[in-house]
Amino acid sequence: MLPEEFIVLGDLFRTLLHSGGIAKQNAIGIYIRTSPEVALERIRARGRPEEASVDLKMLQELHQLHETWLLPQETSKDGKIRLTRVYIIDGDRSPPEILAEMEKVIVKERPLMPKLPKYCRCLPDQCLHEGRTYL
Repeated sequence: MLPEEFIVLGDLFRTLLHSGGIAKQNAIGIYIRTSPEVALERIRARGRPEEASVDLKMLQELHQLHETWLLPQETSKDGKIRLTRVYIIDGDRSPPEILAEMEKVIVKERPLMPKLPKYCRCLPDQCLHEGRTYL
């Protein structure tokens, strides 16, 4: 994930959590559902030393945890809020295709979240848009 993509996801998550109760009433999520095999290919291609110990078994276990967490759509008995709507995006596709799908979700959900930041595709040091989050 590019730093800009991480910023967008982080901003979206914080907006959902701190939007005057909207997140609790209309909790949504974007699940970029990536197969463990594709995730491992991407990790290996990045070649980051801190990710060298990640193996397929670990990714399969994490994938199963995410499937369990994100796919059930009800409130759990322990009172923790589960997402009521989860948009599932095929994470095995190319990054531009994934980003295009995420943008569609943001456009669709924007009317329900008035505090959702406006995004632009400028580089942070070249942006002329005040008050926008970088995409």
